[in-house]
Amino acid sequence: MHQTLATNALNVLGVVAAVKHRFYSTFQFKRMRHFVSSLPIAPSNLAERLELVVAGDERYGIEVLEGLVREVLELVERHVPEANTSALRYPPGTRQRPWRMADHDT
Repeated sequence: MHQTLATNALNVLGVVAAVKHRFYSTFQFKRMRHFVSSLPIAPSNLAERLELVVAGDERYGIEVLEGLVREVLELVERHVPEANTSALRYPPGTRQRPWRMADHDT
């Protein structure tokens, strides 16, 4: 779970960087605060919120990450209108319905 949260935090940072055509590599996470402060467009308190995703309680990290993903999608739709965000099948905070086998009479 922790690895998944960390990967998604890096993905959020990568998308925010891409909105302003900035190069980002995961090794920059060590200097994340400096990198985030150089981004002209970003969700508020991005560095602090990314740290909460990877450093604390997993449930709280998921909530913070869901909020960040929503905000980043809004930034992409506003600043990169040609980007196709419809590929996101399940919006942040929603879940796919679990798959179930049909009940069979035996």
